[in-house]
Amino acid sequence: MAGSFVVPWHGTEDPCIWIGDTALTVHMTPHTIGMVPNADDKFQGQAITVGNGMQEITTMHGTIKGQIMNINGINVGTAVLNDVVYSPLMKYNLCRPSRLMDYG
Repeated sequence: MAGSFVVPWHGTEDPCIWIGDTALTVHMTPHTIGMVPNADDKFQGQAITVGNGMQEITTMHGTIKGQIMNINGINVGTAVLNDVVYSPLMKYNLCRPSRLMDYG
């Protein structure tokens, strides 16, 4: 398929890779790398049901700023993910595409 690419599944645990998931209600990560905690921790202790039906408990939420790279590794912009919940038992970084579209 022209213009598309697939990231090998084994690379998705990399803290720099974010997977879009349209079923999410919030952005989620198992990493604290680059996270600036929000002053009002409104998501701390919240239970989030993940794809396998298990519930993960969030321990904090914050903002993560990063660089957007294309398939060739060329920087194409900056992204800011707000209200990212941290749950150390999660396996992957998951972002909510509709939130990105709503807030730029």
